Amino acid sequence: MIKKKLKTFYKNIKTSKIKYFFGSDDVFKIISKDLSKTKQKFKNVLDLGCGNLENINKIKNLKFENYLAVDWIQPPKKYLKDKRIKFIKSDIDKFKTKSKFNLILLLGTIEHIKHPQLILKKIKKMMCKNAILVISHPNYYNIRGIILLTCKMLYNSTVSLSDVHNFYPEEVKEILHKIGFRKIKIQTIRKEEYNKKDINFLDLKQRLPKFIKSKNSIKKFLKKYLIMKKYLRGGDLSGQYTILYVKK
Repeated sequence: MIKKKLKTFYKNIKTSKIKYFFGSDDVFKIISKDLSKTKQKFKNVLDLGCGNLENINKIKNLKFENYLAVDWIQPPKKYLKDKRIKFIKSDIDKFKTKSKFNLILLLGTIEHIKHPQLILKKIKKMMCKNAILVISHPNYYNIRGIILLTCKMLYNSTVSLSDVHNFYPEEVKEILHKIGFRKIKIQTIRKEEYNKKDINFLDLKQRLPKFIKSKNSIKKFLKKYLIMKKYLRGGDLSGQYTILYVKK
């Protein structure tokens, strides 16, 4: 049922019926830049929850030899023409392999997994010595996120079709520590923008009518939102998206 809803959701984004303000273009650019600085060779890459692979060109500078992409949605064939790229259609929790990887990507995926600790334990076994695991997920611990979490917690509103977890930035790090990972670096991106056109404002304007009936109430609230955010500027970990770099 959830998969059907998600397929419809992605289709509506593609046909511009729904505006989606939080794409992954900037995530891939930042990850590519950060990984390039390590000067490591990422011969074998595993991308769990690869999506449609539209951003793969942004990480081709890593000069991988093999790229294994896994997801339950088939990416367009144009992204699979590169002979180095192999796609396996599978749910992540059912995926198995005996191969080892130098780089594993879990981008915009962990928040959808019911038991993330079990998946991360499996991933650890797939990592070569000195391998890097990159995890990214939405961060709700900022003004926009706290508004949505308040609607969810107090009024049982459906603020996301697929997010099982609403992680705070250090939460995944705490799970990783329990599994035995020690070298973990966290950053957040997409800090609050303090103008009327910021994507957080536009996202709330589109999202709130789905679970609040009064248009007048929403209009009044959004006016107050523009004032509130001036006084609620977050710190380094208050960006809309969290990225973690993990080594064994």
